[in-house]
Amino acid sequence: MLAAMMIVMAGLIGSTLYVVQDRMRETFKQLFEEKFESDVKYFIGKQDAQLASIRERALSLSTSVRLIAVMEEGDSEAIYRVAWDELSQVLGQGGEGQQDEDMRGPARRMLAERTRLFATYFRILDEEGEEIEPPMQRRMQSRPPLRPNGRGRPDPMKRRLPEEYREVYQSLMSAEDVQHVGYLAPPGENSGVQLVEVVFTKVVDSFSGDVLGAIVLGFPLKNDDEIELEKRSRILSGMMVGDDFYSGTIDDAGAESLLLMLRPKIAENLSATGMGQVQLGGEQYNVMYRRLNPGSKFPPAYHVALYSLSKQLLAESDLRWKIITFGCIVLMGALVLSILLSHGFSGPIRELVAATEEIREGHFETRVKVRSRDEIGRLSESFNGMAADLETMEKYRNVLNMVADKEVAEQLMSGNVSLGGEMRDISVLFCDIRGFTALTQDMPPTEVIDLMNDHMTALTRVVYEHDGVVDKFVGDLIMAVFGAPRSSGNDAHNATRCAVRMIEERDKLNEKGGHQITVGIGVASGPAVAGCMGSEDRLNYTVLGERVNLAARLCSVADRQEVVIDQTTYELLEGVVGVDPLPPLQVKGFSHEVNAFKVHEVRSISKPVIEENETA
Repeated sequence: MLAAMMIVMAGLIGSTLYVVQDRMRETFKQLFEEKFESDVKYFIGKQDAQLASIRERALSLSTSVRLIAVMEEGDSEAIYRVAWDELSQVLGQGGEGQQDEDMRGPARRMLAERTRLFATYFRILDEEGEEIEPPMQRRMQSRPPLRPNGRGRPDPMKRRLPEEYREVYQSLMSAEDVQHVGYLAPPGENSGVQLVEVVFTKVVDSFSGDVLGAIVLGFPLKNDDEIELEKRSRILSGMMVGDDFYSGTIDDAGAESLLLMLRPKIAENLSATGMGQVQLGGEQYNVMYRRLNPGSKFPPAYHVALYSLSKQLLAESDLRWKIITFGCIVLMGALVLSILLSHGFSGPIRELVAATEEIREGHFETRVKVRSRDEIGRLSESFNGMAADLETMEKYRNVLNMVADKEVAEQLMSGNVSLGGEMRDISVLFCDIRGFTALTQDMPPTEVIDLMNDHMTALTRVVYEHDGVVDKFVGDLIMAVFGAPRSSGNDAHNATRCAVRMIEERDKLNEKGGHQITVGIGVASGPAVAGCMGSEDRLNYTVLGERVNLAARLCSVADRQEVVIDQTTYELLEGVVGVDPLPPLQVKGFSHEVNAFKVHEVRSISKPVIEENETA
């Protein structure tokens, strides 16, 4: 019970720990997803707001009659001059000075410089999607003015289209939509690769519907947004475009680890929004990604956010140890309580077990202490009552064994002996003391009782040694039966040998001194009625019949220390018994003379197989 209670308590603590940890992880995951969705909306909203006017200007230019005319003529210098005039503010040229003057002050000019979005890449494409080379003169004139800090803006005319992106532009030329937005990474001037957001706008002749070319503007994705996001929500972010990763907050090693995790996931579903985990710099992160340009012919672009699990793991560890600590306290309390309860149960049970063993050993006086009024207490009371009944029954059994033969007593107690009898072949022995009245007439009664008890005890033991049953004691006479209620298979031999041994035992007792007692013994064999005689309230197991009477008469005929047997017994023992024939006897109760023999020797015989005979 103690082990079961401990297992239940441990299982309860483990289940609680599992449920709480699972719920905490689910809560952190939900919070991360909500933050990610918020950040994606913030990013898309900010980009849309920044590009709204630029896309509008590009669409306006694509429908310009001047631009369409010069593109039909194929004059590259005129094409770039018209486009430059229309997009001068977007390209960081012209018109900005007046706006800066309106801002009134260097600080406001610097603020305007940071918040305005200037193109870092600008090209005009022909109808085949090939780049129209800008004239050298336009390149020289397009050098941007210096910023207040002395550094110039990047020249959007200097960057060239990477060869691998030509196919992208050519596929966009055949697309239905006039304008497309995507993400590319043209080579930078000094700093390797810089991710740009590209606005692709086709130039279509409104009369003929022919595609004459396209306007391509590229704008940098500033790392400031990622840094701000990290400070605001402790989320690292970046962009995955094609097979490359771009971030201002994640180093190259972290980017490589992210790519190893994201590539197989994205390869399964290009439009997927998913989650995963990655380890960067010894710290575990939750990763969530979402495609920004589903259905676009631009390379697939994904916004990727990383949320550190250190806070979550620390909270889980703290909660885990709290649950384990309190669980151990509860477990120890439960253990102490269980020990007390189990001791309350097991103590009385152990006492009952020990008392049961004592009862098995025959110590029926054993009792247990009643410690409570519950089921255990009632069980103890029942045990004490049972022990008292067993003690009483044992006393009755002992008394019964004293007043009846042990074997007969066992048959009576088992209920196998009932009122009535059955015919059995038996041998009956009568042993009587010679001159008993003359021997005891001057003895005190107590001395007579002691003398008789010693005599009867010794001879009764001899009867039991020869598988006999002491039927009764009548004064100084012993009546023994062989063959009832159970036969040994050679009852006549046992009876005769028992008689001889009784004579020998009496001689030994006489040699020890004291009163000299002699006996005469008669043995007869044959059929007799064996069973319980008397009333239903008082029974006496005995044998009745002619053979019984004859044994009693032969006992009277026997001289001192002699054994006399009848004709039937002699015939049953012929060859193993030495006898001297007596003259035919005329005994009381018999109409004819009886042949009898005085025994002087009984040889041993092999013991036959005994078949048990059930008594009636």
